Amino acid sequence: MKRIIFLIVILCTCLAPAVAWASGHTVKVPPPNGVDDTANIQGAPNACVKYGPGCTVQLAAGTYLTKQVVVYNFQGTFKGMGMNSTTIEALPNLPVHWLDQTVASCQPNLTTCLWPSLFVFADGNIRVSDLTLKVTAVPATQPWVDDGGITYTMLFDVLAFIGQNPTYVTINRIRMEGQPSLLSTDDGGYNVTNGVHYTGALPRSSAPFDYYFLSGSFTVQSSFFDNLFVAVSQDAFSKSSRVTIGGSPTTGNHVEGGCGGLDMEASENSVVEISYNDSS
Repeated sequence: MKRIIFLIVILCTCLAPAVAWASGHTVKVPPPNGVDDTANIQGAPNACVKYGPGCTVQLAAGTYLTKQVVVYNFQGTFKGMGMNSTTIEALPNLPVHWLDQTVASCQPNLTTCLWPSLFVFADGNIRVSDLTLKVTAVPATQPWVDDGGITYTMLFDVLAFIGQNPTYVTINRIRMEGQPSLLSTDDGGYNVTNGVHYTGALPRSSAPFDYYFLSGSFTVQSSFFDNLFVAVSQDAFSKSSRVTIGGSPTTGNHVEGGCGGLDMEASENSVVEISYNDSS
């Protein structure tokens, strides 16, 4: 009997740290350095992926400056200290590897396949909240070419969510700002095409338009969008998803200065609710 109790105590002692480690770890991003915070911002969700589900990336107050960030299988929260306290701003002239005249023919990474997207989250259960994201540079990126051979310099996404597995996204209390542009290489008169973008665009191969279908859930609430061609978009190669934009009198979103506003397209076998939002 004593031996059994001893083994149970050892087992509980070994398991307890793992449970706490997986359910409540917080990775704090160092305060902004005023030059380029990409490494610190990228490193924090990478660390959370290793810690497992339930991890939180906590940004400090101030304005972070960053190039592209790409994260796979993040299952936690990416948050600031509040919309009026934490800002992430895109550095100008972001490098892009999307130059082979195919749409997203390579899976996004930081070495050989930089997309014209500020943040790319692939797979996972992602919550983004309590911060402001700004793209003020015109042009926002270095020239890149789409599948029709047209050259662009706008940022295609600020927050892009893709995946081959069910992917769950919740956006709460963010502010997002782009800039109008008269450049012919900025589509629609803006330096950002999609603000928050939930789309089946993760390539399965290098063949054009060979993507994994995206499924899961996509919720955007209590947020503000200004000067973006499209504020919130769910489009293409999406199925079996629950999409909620707004959803209640206290969680609606506000869109101003844009063109497309809320753009919902082509989602098979899905439920979409758009309610209690306003636009000016």
